[in-house]
Amino acid sequence: MKKAVSLILLLIFTASLLTACSKEKTEETQNEYKPDFEIVNEVPQERTAGKMQAAEHFSGGDGSENNPYQISTPEELQLFSDVVNNHKFEDEINYAEAYYVLNNDIEFNSAADMENADKKAPAYAWTPIGQGSDNKEHEFKGHFDGNGKKITGLYVISAYHGMGDCRSFIGMFSTINKAEIKDLTISNSYFYAYNGIDSLAAVAGEAYCSKIENCHTIDTYCYATSAEVAQILGTAISTVYIKNCSAEGKVESSHSHEIAGITAGANDGTIEGCINNAEIINNYGTASGICGLLSDSAAQTDKNGNVISEGKTYVYNCKNNGSITATSAEAGGISASITAGNSEIEINKCENSGVVEGKNMVGGIAGSIYASKNSVGRKDGKTNQGAAAVKECLNTGNVNAVNGTAGGICGHVTTEYQAKIVVENSKNKDCVVSGATVGGIIGIHSVGINDDSGTISVTSCSNSGTFGEDPASLGGIFGTVAMTKGGRESGEGITIKIDGCVNDTDFNLNKVGYGTGGIIGCVNSDSISGDTINVTNCINNGNFTAVMNAGVLSLIGGICGASDTVGEETLAFKDCINNGGFDITLVEKEKEKTEEDEKNIYCYVGGLCGSGYDKTIIDNCSNNGKFNLVSGNEKKIRFDNSVSLKMNINDAVQNTGRQNAKN
Repeated sequence: MKKAVSLILLLIFTASLLTACSKEKTEETQNEYKPDFEIVNEVPQERTAGKMQAAEHFSGGDGSENNPYQISTPEELQLFSDVVNNHKFEDEINYAEAYYVLNNDIEFNSAADMENADKKAPAYAWTPIGQGSDNKEHEFKGHFDGNGKKITGLYVISAYHGMGDCRSFIGMFSTINKAEIKDLTISNSYFYAYNGIDSLAAVAGEAYCSKIENCHTIDTYCYATSAEVAQILGTAISTVYIKNCSAEGKVESSHSHEIAGITAGANDGTIEGCINNAEIINNYGTASGICGLLSDSAAQTDKNGNVISEGKTYVYNCKNNGSITATSAEAGGISASITAGNSEIEINKCENSGVVEGKNMVGGIAGSIYASKNSVGRKDGKTNQGAAAVKECLNTGNVNAVNGTAGGICGHVTTEYQAKIVVENSKNKDCVVSGATVGGIIGIHSVGINDDSGTISVTSCSNSGTFGEDPASLGGIFGTVAMTKGGRESGEGITIKIDGCVNDTDFNLNKVGYGTGGIIGCVNSDSISGDTINVTNCINNGNFTAVMNAGVLSLIGGICGASDTVGEETLAFKDCINNGGFDITLVEKEKEKTEEDEKNIYCYVGGLCGSGYDKTIIDNCSNNGKFNLVSGNEKKIRFDNSVSLKMNINDAVQNTGRQNAKN
């Protein structure tokens, strides 16, 4: 009996997923991506601007730390670009490594002339600093102090010039390396690349081992048809520090790259105290408010094997207020995608209040998190191991996955090779989270393809945000845990820990999907022995008001909706409490009912679990919720104080504690 029912449930769930995937694949096939741009070799004449005549010398200074070159006029700003981009190493002065200070607000082009920059060029085009005949030779390695001043009207527009072109990185600065840029505001500026570049941003296109601090954009537009795009920094590579920066304006792209408000990508560095107010729109790739792709790098050692860089990446005390849209990919309020394969990546004390919308894997803080290991070992002989964490974060912005998974904090998590993912002390509140699979904190977990181990820990998190209409799987904390075998046969297994979490949101469903639970919506798998799911000290305070189809399998549980698998893992609930009541309306199928339909029960409501199987353990858990059948045939629904549908006729669900009810 157990195997038969389990197989039926798994087939039904799998069929629903296959149907959704088939529909998604059909839609993707019908809307197969075609670049919405042509290879443009020349900028259209109406968008071509002239070059400003450079000053003959700076206002003062000798380029030293104590006496930096002084820039006071637009012509001197042009001189700054010229001397860095055109100098030769045999020159007496190395302008690329000098010190500079901005003395006045500078109007390179007027704000009025920039209003129609998308149609007609202003008077002057800007050439990014550090963009000479050879990018590596002319990287800016100096220090620029904006002195709290503002530059208005930078205009950069670029077409395709071939691979290896020196104009691959676009911004006020092109490539910076071991440089410092601080206390600068760029306003009413326009940065546009048709295609053929690597990255673009208002302040700098690319940075290595550099610091950008207290830099801001106002009413600035950054766009590329095929590149990583942001407002502050295009791509951050190797120990880049971005602090107290803000973005305002718009970032847009139409290709499969990362875009964001602050930086499109960060690898081994820190982003601290930054705010995005810009609108972010990607019509094909990912989109986020602070950093598009957060990744780590392998630890670096000296010749004696001592670790000199751990390769860690941190985002701390940052906030996104801008709207985020990724029409065909992941989206996140802080980061669209996190990939940890060498060391640690952490998002700490960050907040999102902007609307975040994407196709799949959408989160108020992070769209997706993947933790694994890197095949390249450290020079000191140790193994590179990834770990990702989201700590003390808050989401108050609406989150919507148009065709996939959504989570108030994280949309999707995956771990392999004993890697770790931690989500702790984070809150989702005052927002709407909607999608096919929805979780108040995490949308879905899925198993890596080829490995058998890892730990995902969700602790002390709470949800008080509301949910969109009729997801297939819905959990107050965790939408779906999919513990499938993949390429795994045996091993240590994957461990998921959910501890001390609270859901305060009501569930108002017009049509119940496969599984709805106060803490977990659905656990489904054909997993290996060693996989473990432990839910401890969790409380659901949300009430369930649902319309259930009397002919469609639906499961609701105060703690877990559908805990039905044919796998080998252990699912344990300990010291959990459900305080939510159940008001259920049953609706008969419209089509003609068969004799089998008349006999079968498809709707199950459990005070703790909608369903359970022979390795489900319920220890010292309580249900305080009342059951109420508002209308419908009482013979077509099963209410149970603990587990409504038990997958074994021998009462295999282990109830080792109290099971209270107030009916």
